Amino acid sequence: MRWLFLVLLAALFYSNNYAQQITAVHRIKPDKSKNITVKNLNHNKNASTFLVWVQDSVGAHKHIHHQEIVYILKGKGIFNLGEKSFKTKKGDAVFIPKNTYHSVHVNSRKAMQVLSIQSPYFDGTDRHFKKNIKNSQ
Repeated sequence: MRWLFLVLLAALFYSNNYAQQITAVHRIKPDKSKNITVKNLNHNKNASTFLVWVQDSVGAHKHIHHQEIVYILKGKGIFNLGEKSFKTKKGDAVFIPKNTYHSVHVNSRKAMQVLSIQSPYFDGTDRHFKKNIKNSQ
């Protein structure tokens, strides 16, 4: 049922040829020497899709002009969204509204792997870290 949600969501953002544009996703590997590895899977003017691995944590940050949906493919952790914290695991989806601080701390032995869909197109510049918070990137 969660995969159906994800497929329907992706359909809102992409044209019919989206599935043809992603190739060999299963061959993408994280850089284990880095806390965070990001691979751009696809983008257009409406949205960007990334495969992200987090070894330890992502510091509190927000996107002023972007909303984000994170779908956890592997791993588990504590996800902070605004003033609330949630235990998350494989199969969970998190909707992050614009201008909302969010972070994650991984508590599984292996990296957390997530599919991140940001709308509109995300070029990496709309990421604003909370002051006085250690940035783990």
